[in-house]
This record gives sequence, C-alpha cells and structure tokens, in this order.
Amino acid sequence: GITWKATTLPVSGYWYSVTYGNGKFVAIKNDNSSNQTGAYSEDGIIWKQMKLPSTYYWASVTYGNGKFVATPTGSRTGAYSDDGITWNETTLPVSGNWYSVTYGNGKFVAIDSGKIVYSSNGK
Repeated sequence: GITWKATTLPVSGYWYSVTYGNGKFVAIKNDNSSNQTGAYSEDGIIWKQMKLPSTYYWASVTYGNGKFVATPTGSRTGAYSDDGITWNETTLPVSGNWYSVTYGNGKFVAIDSGKIVYSSNGK
C-alpha cells in the first residue's frame, strides 16, 4: 500500500466499490449510463468487463461465505454471484440507498441512512 501504479478499467465511469474474494477482484460502478457494468480481475492489473443483472446505480460490493454481493442506491434489488462474473438478482426487504455492504460474523449487512438489512446467504 505504499507504492501505487495505474491500470485501466474496461470502461469509463464512476467506479464506486471494489472487493476481493475467491481469487478475484470485483469492482462496480455507479453512474447514469444504463449501468449494468462491472469488472473483474485475477491480478488487479488486467480487468475484464462483466454485467450485473439489472440497471441500477450500484454502490457497494463485498465478498463472504463463498459469494459476492452487490447493493444499489434507490432500489430494493440486490445481486449475488459465486464467481464475480455471472450475477443473479435478489430482493432486499425494503427499498433504500444501500451505500455500503459488508460481510462478517456469518452475515452480509447493508446500510442506508436509518435502515439496515442482513442476510446469512447473500440471496
């Protein structure tokens, strides 16, 4: 974390969140370009484009319990993936601006201003 080098993502945009798990880095973007775009990399240097299941302003991605989980702003739709490349849609219990999702102590937890949701399986 002391010396940094630049690399290139497969498309331009507002990239919001990156995580690592299952041998991959996964990044998502949050912009108004009919956003279903994300990216993945096995080495953090060479990135390939992937598609999320729905068009939303994706805000956060995390890895835990063998799954990647992504949350958007302004929706109750989330996404999960076993490999960080192929994604499935899921429904959160309430709509919100899910700015952050993390995994710990056996649960995925997402937070909005004043709301919090959790899942043990990310689905």
